[in-house]
Parts: sequence; C-alpha cells; structure tokens
Amino acid sequence: MFGLVHIKTTVQLNRSLRTIDVVLLTVGGVIGSGIFLTPGAVLSAAGNSPLLALSAWVIGGLLALFGALTYSELGARRPHAGGLYIFIRDGFGRGPAFLFGLAVFMAGCGGVLAALVVAFGDTMRDLFGLSEMAGKLLAISAAIGVTILNLGTAHGTAMLQNISTLLRVGVLAGFVAMVALTNLPPENVAAITAAPPVASLSMIVAALVAVLWTYEGWQSATYSVGEMDEPARVLPRGLIIGVLILGTLFVAVNIGCLYVMGAERMATSKQALADAFGVLGYDRLSIFVRVFVGFSVLAAAHATLFTNSRVLYAMAKDDIFLPQFAVVSKRSQVPARAILGCSAVAVILTLFNGFGDLLNFVVVSNWFFYGIAAASLFVIRRIDGPAKSRFSVPFYPVIPALFVIASAVIVISSWISGPASSRYGLIIMLIGWAGYAIWSRTETLQTRGWIS
Repeated sequence: MFGLVHIKTTVQLNRSLRTIDVVLLTVGGVIGSGIFLTPGAVLSAAGNSPLLALSAWVIGGLLALFGALTYSELGARRPHAGGLYIFIRDGFGRGPAFLFGLAVFMAGCGGVLAALVVAFGDTMRDLFGLSEMAGKLLAISAAIGVTILNLGTAHGTAMLQNISTLLRVGVLAGFVAMVALTNLPPENVAAITAAPPVASLSMIVAALVAVLWTYEGWQSATYSVGEMDEPARVLPRGLIIGVLILGTLFVAVNIGCLYVMGAERMATSKQALADAFGVLGYDRLSIFVRVFVGFSVLAAAHATLFTNSRVLYAMAKDDIFLPQFAVVSKRSQVPARAILGCSAVAVILTLFNGFGDLLNFVVVSNWFFYGIAAASLFVIRRIDGPAKSRFSVPFYPVIPALFVIASAVIVISSWISGPASSRYGLIIMLIGWAGYAIWSRTETLQTRGWIS
C-alpha cells in the first residue's frame, strides 16, 4: 500500500541489543504511570475486594507470561524488525498485517504515547496546582522531548532506558522491602484474604482493563528483534525474565499498599504508592514518589516510541505503509521518519482526549491483535515444522490457545460492557480494511493493465 513512491535505503538497523537490554526494555516499557496510578482504581472496580483485585493482577501477569512464551518462539522463527507485524503477516497475510500496523500507528504507538504524556501532564498539574491548559502543554512538550531522545542511536537510547528502568525498579522494590520490615496490625493481613463479593461482568472488565493497561508494553521488545544480537537466544530470555520481574513486583506492591493502607483508603487513592509512604510516616518520600511518577511516565513513553516505531519501519520495507517510514538515518541508524510519524499521531490524540478515553482505546485495540499474533504460531508452525525453532513454547498448544481465548474474552466483554472509547479501535480497523481493500483492487487492476 502507498506504493506510488518506493524509497530504497542501504542503511540497515544495527544489531546491538543484548539480553540485559531486552529485559530492561521490557520492564522499562511497562513501568510507567500504571503501577503508580491504577492500584486504587483496580481495587475500586473490584468492589473494594482485595482478593478480587489481587486476582486481577495475577491474571494480568499470567496472560503477559503466556504471551511472552508464545511470542518468544515466534521471534525465534522470524527474527526480523517488526515483531507482531511480521508474525501476523507470515501467518495470515498482508491484509491483517496492514491492519495491525494501522493499529500500532494509531493505538499501540500514538495512543500509548499520548496516554503516557497525558498522564505526565495530569500528574504535574495535580502536583503543582496548574491549569488544564498547562497540563496539555506539558504533555505535548513531553511527547516532543522523548521524540528527540529517540532520534539518537539505538544503543545510546537503550542505555538511557536501562538507567531509568533500574531507578524505577529500585523505587518499587524499596517500597516492598520497607513494608516487609514494618510491623502493622494483623487485622490488615486478614482483610486482604477476606472472601470477595459476587462480581458483575462490568466490575471484572473494569478491573482487568486497568490491570492490562499497567502491563501494557510487555510485547514491545518483539518489535526490536531486528536490532538484537542472536535474537533466537536474546528475545526469549529477555522477554520472559522481564515479564516475571513485572508480575512479581506488581503483585508485591499491591499487597504492600493494601497492608499499609487497608482496602477502603486504598480504593480512593489516586497514587497508592505515594500515599502508602505517607501512612508509614515518610512524608518526604511520598512527595518524592509523586514527582518521580512524572519522570517514570516519560521513561515508559520513551520505550514505547523506541519499540513501536520499528513496526512502521518493517511495514514500510514491505511497501504496505508510507514508504518514507523505511528510511533509516545514516547518522544514528534508527528509523527517524517512523519515529516522527508516531510522535505526530500522539500529539494529535493528546489534544483531543483524556487519560481514561485513551486507556480504553489502547487496551481493547491492542489485545485484539495480541490474540491474532499468538494465533499465527499455529499457522507458522505448520509452515516451518516444529523442529526449526531454537526456542519452543512449553506445553504447546495449551499456552498459546489459552492466550488467544483470553484475548478474545477481553475484547468481546469490553465491547459488551465497556465505554464507547473501547470501540474506537474497531471503527478505525473497519475504515482501514475498506481502504486496504480499495487499494488492493486498484493494484490488481494496474498489474493486469486494465487501468493506468
């Protein structure tokens, strides 16, 4: 698609990313606003039931792990830049792959980046008592800032991401350790394990959507497979280790917040971690965490732009997206125009949407394609044969099948009981499919010489 002008480039992506880079890229792409801002919302959506809320966090972690195992085999079989786009293309063809790329352009990159910078603007606005307009301007400035950083070399960008990731993990792990060393009333522990109330579908969906937003980004490392040294070894190790770290940290942080604050107080908290530090008597640490959240969000936005822009690069190389996105900078060896394109979409979405709308739009749109990408393993295994890959997902076909089914349940239940913003992605896909069908028909007629 968009093949009227074909731009060739001899500059290739540099394979410089190692296992530790992929681990930190996975963790860093996920730890942004979610774990700092959503624990209270998840608990509230779960009817103030700690056990139900913690179950949602565990389910989110298991889904991410099942997806990581599935995508690790796919990445080992198809070690090219673009990740899920390549899997869908080779499994189901160019049409579905184009739709996935469109979803990445609008939701996976533009939408996630917009949600993150909006969260940054909202955090700074609340912290310093700024106006809504000032929050928007800060959000747009943040999008421009992470764009400039991403235009540097891939290795330099990864190093910056690694440092920021270690800082964020340190804050979360430090909180968990501090709670573990604190003596609090035993009734707090009993409250955590109390039997949950009967949950409605809307309660479960709302809690799970917030949890999945917090885990959003675990799959992004697959987009950078084309820049990994020995991807068949580096991707599985980095992705699986990263997801295990995330799941352990997120559940531990939520248990810690519940232990310190109790369910009722935590359910009304907009920043549970910062409020928990305050309850423990560390007021300065509470203020520090509130400021730190803003910079954590920016670091996650940085990782999001880094990985998702590689999908657009891969699509452009296949000549089914804007050909300019295939251009790699000679100086930094990164897909500079794809990075700029993602950033432009994010700025537009930032101007017209709030955090809640962006969250629902992103989660539902992305999980629709996460399921399709996982399903491609069944097709690609049949094409390649099971023995070709250096990594095989354990308990095949159970784990990939469970992930595909869970993805379908999330999308369908969100469509039934979710807000209107959760349906935006489907509308975009329908428009995109119509455009792709028209283009494909036109290209076929041109090939046959029926039109010029």
